[in-house]
Amino acid sequence: MSLLFTSTNSKNKYLPLLQKDNIKIKEFIDGDFESIYHFNEVDLPQVAKILKPQTMHKNIFPNFEQNLPTS
Repeated sequence: MSLLFTSTNSKNKYLPLLQKDNIKIKEFIDGDFESIYHFNEVDLPQVAKILKPQTMHKNIFPNFEQNLPTS
């Protein structure tokens, strides 16, 4: 599994939290702004608790389909 940090600020904020919870992460790519880290799939529930990812589905944007242009 991989994590993409799109800014240095988010990387600096979340990496210490992940390391504090003993999640083993390995740097894959580290650029000027973006960086990618790998972690084990078994740690996914812990990573999700820390990062609180959000998915887009009908309940989050209930009017999304209504705002689409008609052809």
